[in-house]
Amino acid sequence: MRGRSVRAAMLLAALALAGCETRYSQYLQWTPSEKDGRVMLNAPELGGATRRTLVREAPNYYADEELSLWYRDQSAPPQAQVIRRTLSPGRYFITLPELKDVIGDFGRSTGLAVQLGAEGRTVNALGPVDYQLFRLGEADCIQFREVTGSAVRQPSSFAVPSGNTLLLGYYCAAPGVAMPPEQRRDILQSLDLKPER
Repeated sequence: MRGRSVRAAMLLAALALAGCETRYSQYLQWTPSEKDGRVMLNAPELGGATRRTLVREAPNYYADEELSLWYRDQSAPPQAQVIRRTLSPGRYFITLPELKDVIGDFGRSTGLAVQLGAEGRTVNALGPVDYQLFRLGEADCIQFREVTGSAVRQPSSFAVPSGNTLLLGYYCAAPGVAMPPEQRRDILQSLDLKPER
């Protein structure tokens, strides 16, 4: 029973990560996908993890959403999770959730203490990726946010992210196991997307 409640909490955390509007959440249902989806997170540490992918069509200007979770143990929170939100053609993201706010929501949903760490930015195959280190209970974690996909011309009067796809997620090492800089780099570098079909 505890495993089910933890998984439900993690799913709610994923919805918070995505910045979902509550008026839509009552009727937009996630459905299991027979395929792994477009999100790739190929870090060596996930080699033995079980992946679960959920998908749904979203209303209005959202084209679709995908939620991928990697479990070491189905009775524990996911080791990693990434949500992909893709907008309809011709639309792009102009505001993004703050990583520190997302981490706070995640911590409340698990009931574990969150300690924020350093923030940074690096570049992977998809472009610039923002990240923040944090500890969740006894686990070293890294959260990331990346905007990619079909770019559009940006207004010259202000700077906005360009792209129609938002990737938001995290990876946690096993509790009590340190996450060295090389491992954090490998996680961020492994984040990628399969081409659209």
